[in-house]
Amino acid sequence: MKLKNIVIVVKDIESSKQFYKELFGLDVILDQEGNAILTEGLVLQESKVWEETLGQKVVWKNHASELYFEETDLELFLEKLQKYEGKIVFLGDGVPVFREDLTERILKDREIWFAPAQMNRQRAASVGSLALWYYEAGKVETAAEHQPDYLRVSQAERERKERLGHDSVSM
Repeated sequence: MKLKNIVIVVKDIESSKQFYKELFGLDVILDQEGNAILTEGLVLQESKVWEETLGQKVVWKNHASELYFEETDLELFLEKLQKYEGKIVFLGDGVPVFREDLTERILKDREIWFAPAQMNRQRAASVGSLALWYYEAGKVETAAEHQPDYLRVSQAERERKERLGHDSVSM
């Protein structure tokens, strides 16, 4: 068995296609009767098609899914965000680290929202998917070879530095 597509039910398929094109560069491969297949395996389906097909109402904003995108050119993506006219909601474990930078420098002239703290943590499935992707790309290392790449000194190291009265902490 092979996963072929991820389906997202949307209220407005035209604005959704535009959103995924403008921000993530996904193109429409097939557009037919309330369904749109985009590059990278993403499928958009209008809510009325979903409800008619399954005979059930859509449960909006149930937060039971997650899409993972990887961007290698952060500056380009931030330019796209600045031009984007829709609502922007940030979530993930990087939010507390970059919140001030986002609100006071990068997107200071925009109204942006931040997801609640309980939604700002990695899920094991996301970490596992990334590990599988790295493994398939040949990016492997043993536990002995692994060296964490911290964005900042850990809390334990900061507290140790305070206790010992040192001016610097080696990483």
